[in-house]
Amino acid sequence: MDEQTALTQTDPSGNSSPTDVELDEFVMPPPDKVNLEVTARCNLQCPMCAIHATTPHADFAHTDMKLEVVDLLGRSIHAAETVLLTGGGEPLLLRDFTSFIHRVREYNPGAKITFISNGTTMTERQAHMVIEERIHSIEFSMDGTIQYGHVGGGADYARVKDNLRRLALLKQEAGVEEPHMVITFVAMRDNLVELPDLLEFAGEIGAAGVMVQPISPSFWSHQDQNIFRHVDYARQVLHKCSAMAKEIGVPLDVRNMDFDMSDTPKVCLVPFTEVWVSHDGRLKPCCGGI
Repeated sequence: MDEQTALTQTDPSGNSSPTDVELDEFVMPPPDKVNLEVTARCNLQCPMCAIHATTPHADFAHTDMKLEVVDLLGRSIHAAETVLLTGGGEPLLLRDFTSFIHRVREYNPGAKITFISNGTTMTERQAHMVIEERIHSIEFSMDGTIQYGHVGGGADYARVKDNLRRLALLKQEAGVEEPHMVITFVAMRDNLVELPDLLEFAGEIGAAGVMVQPISPSFWSHQDQNIFRHVDYARQVLHKCSAMAKEIGVPLDVRNMDFDMSDTPKVCLVPFTEVWVSHDGRLKPCCGGI
């Protein structure tokens, strides 16, 4: 059968059906990553957070995802390599968090399940849980002690460090590498000075890496925290930290900070490789939801 004939074939019912040629040329493959916002609730109100900074906790009281949403995405989850159980909230607040883990594994036993946490509420029981459930990785949001970040939102920085130390110790006792612990750092003018100390802490707990990304100022009062207004200073600190990270042996991943001020178009591939689903089942092309 030649290509032209293949493009016009019909199924037994007489209805046109897509051919392999058409599927390859016109239909995108399933996403590599499925992001599920299992809850929009959060225990913090970080001043730099566009979602929770100025909104009362009560407004997020009924923002937990229903398990049925996972079922609606079963085919995509089955084909995905990674499933992220996070959105705008703190997933460890979800009482039936393990139910989502189990439901995802029903559709894809080999999926790399990850989530993002502020680390403030992780109990010893939950630390055991993420090990027993074979969570692939956890990104812990830590951005120093300045009032613009998590500390300003109500986080106890010392307690977060203790929680991560405990998880690292439990992993060591269990003889496992997972979950890989990654520290994420929102870079601002005032907190860059704390990045070297955070790298040392990452080395202490055997973190899989430190990921740095610039603040996206959501409020006018944060405009001066935008590191692209302090490029020379930011370059100086980041170059120092890059050398330090190599010496400690902790990978440092600097995102969206090449300081390229040219007009060269920047292309985001997220909408072509991932799918984002809000707690109420709405599809979004990216984390920003544009």
